[in-house]
Amino acid sequence: MKCGCDLVEVTAHAGARPEHAEWQGKVYSRSGTSKKYPSLVKVTGYGTGAGLGGWNCRHNMLPFFEDISTRAYNDKELEELKNTPKDDIILLPNLKNAIIPKEKLLNYALDKNHPQGKEKAKAFEIALGYNIENYQDLIDNIMQNIDKFPAKLKGENEYGQKYEVLMTITGNNNKKANIKTAWLVDKNTNETRLTTLYVTSKKYKKDGE
Repeated sequence: MKCGCDLVEVTAHAGARPEHAEWQGKVYSRSGTSKKYPSLVKVTGYGTGAGLGGWNCRHNMLPFFEDISTRAYNDKELEELKNTPKDDIILLPNLKNAIIPKEKLLNYALDKNHPQGKEKAKAFEIALGYNIENYQDLIDNIMQNIDKFPAKLKGENEYGQKYEVLMTITGNNNKKANIKTAWLVDKNTNETRLTTLYVTSKKYKKDGE
């Protein structure tokens, strides 16, 4: 927000998480000094992973000038949006900038000589046609399809939040297979990076399937 405006109106969208739905369409004070409008930081947790603009949050802010601006959303519209079913897919945080360390593939998941990784390597080659020689193709395939499948929060450790994404991809051999990918969102840098991956029989299923 470069306009220097202290007041902002939070945008609104269908399927927002219940706690985030309470904030959308309302006006807040960025500085927290307004006597009329609540503090953006204190109420919405802006600047934190769980707050406004944090993990998987699609809300934004619009500048609001009292006595000049008109609210972008009326109360009826906000209530309708609030009662819309939750979005089907919650995406991996920071997925556009997610990091897949090549060492995870070259020295583990695609390494047929690795004590623990060799079975994973055999499965990747048989199921999808990936090996050490074409590891970059696997990285590209994952990154091109990661936004098509939901991320499931699997808890938290001392380093950050852990996520799991079950994907179905088509490999270099034109065969389809399911792979499970695990990710860590670093609590200090907010960086998302792959921690492990392997071929699995499990498949992501939408509700009702």
